[in-house]
Amino acid sequence: MMWERVILIMVAAIAWTAHGINVGLCHTSSPASSDIQALVSRLEAIDGIDAGITDFQCGDTTPNLAELLELDAVLVWSIDTFNDAEALGTVLADYVDAGGRVVEAQFNLG
Repeated sequence: MMWERVILIMVAAIAWTAHGINVGLCHTSSPASSDIQALVSRLEAIDGIDAGITDFQCGDTTPNLAELLELDAVLVWSIDTFNDAEALGTVLADYVDAGGRVVEAQFNLG
């Protein structure tokens, strides 16, 4: 399953962070999607990801830098069009420049 690999990549990307990890999900999927629910459940079960998971519907809106700076890492993927791909790319670049971690997944790398 794709999510197994995504979770392993996400955990590896933030493994050096202490307990209390805040994770953001930036995607174009429906929040009611069984894939999203399964991913959130699996992330919540990982020791260390106990501070919270923030779900951004990036097909509808673009998170701002202040929102992202509250997170330790953001997982980004799309199966549809982002609300504003250029603005999202800019804010993610600013987030990384400020020390944030971004993991890009399937359909977002093309």
